[in-house]
Amino acid sequence: MASSSKTLRGKTAIVGYGETPHVRNWPGRTDYGLCAEAGAMAIQDAGIEPTDIDALVTLGAGEQPPGPLAHYMGLTNVKWALGSTMAGSSAGAAFAAAGSLLASGLVKYVLGTFGGARDTGILGEGQRMEARTVAAGSPANEFGRGPYGQTVAANDGYGHMYTRHMHEFGTTREQLAKIAVNQRFNTLNVPRAFFASHGPITVDDVLGARYTNYPITLLQSVMPVAGAISWVMTRADLAKSHPHPPVYVLGVGVREHSPQPDMQQTRWVEPGVKYTSRLAYEMAGYGPNDMDFANFYD
Repeated sequence: MASSSKTLRGKTAIVGYGETPHVRNWPGRTDYGLCAEAGAMAIQDAGIEPTDIDALVTLGAGEQPPGPLAHYMGLTNVKWALGSTMAGSSAGAAFAAAGSLLASGLVKYVLGTFGGARDTGILGEGQRMEARTVAAGSPANEFGRGPYGQTVAANDGYGHMYTRHMHEFGTTREQLAKIAVNQRFNTLNVPRAFFASHGPITVDDVLGARYTNYPITLLQSVMPVAGAISWVMTRADLAKSHPHPPVYVLGVGVREHSPQPDMQQTRWVEPGVKYTSRLAYEMAGYGPNDMDFANFYD
């Protein structure tokens, strides 16, 4: 376990949570509006006032710069407004940054809010998840993606990782398809999730769907949705004064691993979570066999 001076273990807790429904796109709504809506839910759930929030953490890039968003939400006492821009790891890194601010004593309440509207009528070019060709001379092209042509979302990099895993370990497409099947099964019990009303899928459904980037099919692909989530985090000494039982933070781990999963100097089949999970386990004083629930992204 990490020394007490270098750990967040038990020093902070989540005391409020907010979440909008998630849909394919949300015409007439904005990123600001959805993030503000989820944020208001979280503040109310925590039983505090907007004036109690003295730090804000958002995705930062694109349509969610933290400073302007704080003003949009009417958060007048914000001292720290941080943007966390680590692609799919942004929300996790924001969580660690919020805990660090609180443990240092610089702030009392951090609001984290993240989301997007995907209004197809106002989407900027950078927000469209459309087919695109990897630019010549870009890092992605240098690592071998360019010759494979157009790609959608992050699927070109994961296509490389999948085929490498199949080559090294004899992994089958059926085994990889089962991941998507299990994820859909778990989604069915989450009413706000986009796919909750779409029913279960089978391995045959996954394998029979059209390819996006071999060996990835449509049912294994990233599908951006519109919606927002938010949480309120505070110090442990304040956590028990709120309406709901606090959820204490036991361990976090953050590490810049590579620009993209398949641009690693080591092995393509080793994602960054291999290293960050060790940091989190060490801080928490627990290990993989102690976990009852796991949620993975990127």
